[in-house]
Amino acid sequence: MLKLEHGNNGIGATQVESAEELKKQHRATIDCFRKEADHPRLGLGFGAETLVTEYYGGTEHDVDVVIYGNTLVGAFITDNGQTNFPSFRGWSLFI
Repeated sequence: MLKLEHGNNGIGATQVESAEELKKQHRATIDCFRKEADHPRLGLGFGAETLVTEYYGGTEHDVDVVIYGNTLVGAFITDNGQTNFPSFRGWSLFI
């Protein structure tokens, strides 16, 4: 999986099958979002770095962690159900 580090809602998440495909998709993703005028709203105001991780099929979960003054204040896990493959965005975005 190639995913934007600071993006939200699975925007820019792509499943890749080879190192060559990863390089090509990485360049296309970065080029696309650097040209996007609304990039801060998409969570890209912090940068356009990407992560590469193994893909595990199944339901989508959000993990939110609240830290204040170097102390863990709260942690929440939300089960969002199945994702809308191949976009990896939750179904609720389309309702």
